[in-house]
Amino acid sequence: WVIIFAWGNLMFAKKAKRLSYEAADVRSKFVGHISDTLSNMMNVRFFSGKPTEMSRLEKVLQKYLQADQKRDWFFLKIFTFQGISFLIYES
Repeated sequence: WVIIFAWGNLMFAKKAKRLSYEAADVRSKFVGHISDTLSNMMNVRFFSGKPTEMSRLEKVLQKYLQADQKRDWFFLKIFTFQGISFLIYES
């Protein structure tokens, strides 16, 4: 049981690490976009760029949400595997 549990967690850990880095990268781009927009708010207003900025923000937000959800679903799979493994071990 220990070998299967450890092997499964090692395999999951590699993918979890990659998904976490991807989600963090997308999140930093999202926060950077918000920061740029807020710091240049007067320019956006002067040049009537609100619709453009809203559209860009929405696209970045969707990428962020997709990456975050993908990571969260994968962690749910890990926790399910661990829970089932413990149930098997207990019985």
